[in-house]
Parts: sequence; structure tokens; C-alpha cells
Amino acid sequence: MTDFKQQLIDKIKEGDLEMKPRWHFVVQTAFFLAGIILSALIVVYLLSFITFVLQQNGAWFAPGYGWQGLMLFLLASPWIIIGFSFLFLGLLVILAHRYSFCYERPFLYTLLGVCSIALMGAYLAERAEFHPRMHVFLNQNNVPGLAPMYKKAETRPAAIAAGTISSFTENGFMLKTESDEMIRIVFKQNTKLAPEWKNEGINIMVFGNRASNTIIAIGVRPEREFLKTNRQQRATNTVETRR
Repeated sequence: MTDFKQQLIDKIKEGDLEMKPRWHFVVQTAFFLAGIILSALIVVYLLSFITFVLQQNGAWFAPGYGWQGLMLFLLASPWIIIGFSFLFLGLLVILAHRYSFCYERPFLYTLLGVCSIALMGAYLAERAEFHPRMHVFLNQNNVPGLAPMYKKAETRPAAIAAGTISSFTENGFMLKTESDEMIRIVFKQNTKLAPEWKNEGINIMVFGNRASNTIIAIGVRPEREFLKTNRQQRATNTVETRR
């Protein structure tokens, strides 16, 4: 018998070591797994919700218009939600690294693996249009807390406007927004225009510097179809609810 085994037996006899039953480790493992799964779901939800917010308010497309667009993207980002997503992502990494299948691996591998899985989950949620569907459901049922949160996601920065072209002017056009507000859009020499922005019947988005009811445009593009469709669906549901 080795010295280590003998020392171990002596410690058990002296009561320095406490034997724990098997169920203790089963419960501990169950809690760890539950924490990992719950944290993963929260991270995926928050990351995909960040994408949803940026697409709804239009800032998702702003970085394509140079440094001004990038600044607009940063200012319109939901930083509180981003902060919570990093918090839960860190918790998920710690839990995953402490679990047996990750414990002996380098921490960097755990971090990269968790981030990759979280981003993939958020991408799948975005492709499945989880949040637009959730928005419609919450609006129909007027769920306290969540319905206003999703409604707030539609709030656009002043420098982003969406609507339809009312008429053309010498150096731009008049935009009729979703709230029936009329905004004068002025082009510059370097304003980026999407090829299909003049197509009849489409909603467009305008990015630029706003002063009162005028926007000096840095970019014009069509609004993503599913965003327009979801707004129309919510408007229809609102009318039906009032009836």
C-alpha cells in the first residue's frame, strides 16, 4: 500500500475527510447542466434580440455608409442589452469550463467554442424570424413588460427615416414616413443610392444628418421586406383589436 493511500485512509478514520453520497454529485451535475442550458438560451436570446433591434431601427445597415454610418450604428446600438449579453456569456463560459468535458481543455478553447455556439444559435434564431414572430404574438396579446420592450425596438434614431417617396425634388425627394410625417431628403455628391431605391411601391430607408424636417442623406436603400410585412401585420392586428 502506498503512502498516499495510507494517508488517505488515516484522514478518513480521523474524520478529516467526509464521504459524500452519489446523489450529491448527481444533483451538482444537474445544477451545472441546468445553469449551462439556461445561460446558453439567455445568451442566444439576447444576441438575436440585439440583431432584431438594429434591423428594426435601421442601424444594422448604417455601417455601409462610411464613418458617419458607423457612428450612427454605435449610437443606435442597445448597449444595456449588449452589456447583459456579455455578462451571461461570461457566466456561460465559466460554467462550461468548470464542467468535466471542458475542465482539462485550455480556457481559450472553451471561450471560442462557447462564442461560436452562441453566435450560431443567434444566427439560426434570426433566420427563423423568431423575434418578428414573437413581436406579433406579444402585440396581439398585449403581454406586460415584453410587448413594450419589443415596441420600443421600432424606435428609430432621428438620423434614420423610413417610408415612401411622395414626390421628387431638384436635389432629392419628399419622404412620407410611416407616421405620415413629410421629410425633405437632400442628396450630396457622395450619397450612396441602392439601384432599386426608385422602384414603385417599395418602402425605403434614408440615412443621414437631420435638421428639423430635412435629412442630408448619406445613403438610401430599400427597407427589408420582412420588416415592412411585420409592421403591416401589426397594424392590421391593432385595427382588429380595436374593433
